[in-house]
Amino acid sequence: MKIIVTGANSFIGFNLCKNLVEDKIDVYALINKNTDKVDLLHGNPHFHVITNINDIKETDITALYHFAWQGIDKSSRNDKKIQESNIEMSKDILEYAISKKIPKFIYAGSQAEIGLRSEYGRAKAEFADFAEENIAKNNSDMKFFHLRIFSVYGKGDHEDTLINNLITSVRNNSKIKLSKAEQLWNYIYIDDAVDILKYFIDDDKMKEIPHRKYYELGSDETKPLKEYIGDIAKINDKFDKSNLEFGAIESNIEGDFGLNPDISWIKNYKFTKFDDAIKLL
Repeated sequence: MKIIVTGANSFIGFNLCKNLVEDKIDVYALINKNTDKVDLLHGNPHFHVITNINDIKETDITALYHFAWQGIDKSSRNDKKIQESNIEMSKDILEYAISKKIPKFIYAGSQAEIGLRSEYGRAKAEFADFAEENIAKNNSDMKFFHLRIFSVYGKGDHEDTLINNLITSVRNNSKIKLSKAEQLWNYIYIDDAVDILKYFIDDDKMKEIPHRKYYELGSDETKPLKEYIGDIAKINDKFDKSNLEFGAIESNIEGDFGLNPDISWIKNYKFTKFDDAIKLL
């Protein structure tokens, strides 16, 4: 089996690549620059780094996972120019996949598509609509899988995430400014996310899953964000909970109305519990 992964140096993309090569699946990792993460896989005979997708000479690619996306940080999520450039880049990737008759295109959408409250969310949704229409227009047999991925966490994620900032604060017993954190939220552990992402290259597994316009990828733990914060506070029994300054900042507009993914399509999977996984970080 041969798989292309764009954005292979992203948090989810890298972990998927690592898992795939451990299964002796050939991965063609499209990146825009080398990183320490990617260096960890150099030397593995199943891992191939590429900077231009047209350099791939193989004609029997099984699937393409599309994670590549710029401007995911808070300061760029509402930058319309950056998000529009992501759409154009994604169109080029899709055109390549159609021309090479790649059977499956697995697209990493986002929970930010719900409510369309940011340019990032709007761009993610716009490309998904374009892809479906363009695949049909070209009479392609390609299967398009649109995932709406909820909040993935784990070792190796960006340092400036709520979870990582909270862990630092709790371990140092220092203050941290938070929103009211009353909205519903959903976190999924990176190992679980990767396991489920691999469903889409498993034909037997996909026979059991009815096709959907989009697949919401989250865990079975949806609860108020404040409860997740409380779980993190427990990792240090000497932590002064008055350091959690609830209401000091505004909520993230992309999820301040509450997020509760429909994961009914994920059957018989034992998710990692948040309070267990957080101890590993």
